[in-house]
Amino acid sequence: MLLRLVIDSLPGLVVYVDRDYCYRFANLAYSEWFRRPDLNFEGQKVAEVIGETGFNQIRERIDRALAGEEVEFERRIRYADRERDVHLTYVPDRGPDGVFRGMVAGAGRDGTEEGRTGAA
Repeated sequence: MLLRLVIDSLPGLVVYVDRDYCYRFANLAYSEWFRRPDLNFEGQKVAEVIGETGFNQIRERIDRALAGEEVEFERRIRYADRERDVHLTYVPDRGPDGVFRGMVAGAGRDGTEEGRTGAA
């Protein structure tokens, strides 16, 4: 519970995505990014939330993280409702058996004009 409070207080976006491209965790900032603070992302596919176009733009990098590589990049991504310039970091999560079971993803900024001004 304390960890959830800490992660929800971060201004950056933090999510955990499993090998099936399903969300297992999303912090409050991530929910607000999609203008859906009430949305429970757990169990939803990434492509369903961000849209197929955006998912296809980042899938190769997600796959690299799920294979064990830490990936950091900047990119303009077409989300379901708009485009955003983002800086993303994907950190793989290896289970006790040595198998990569998911990844933690974090986004530090939205470089679009809308993101810089905080406009909705």
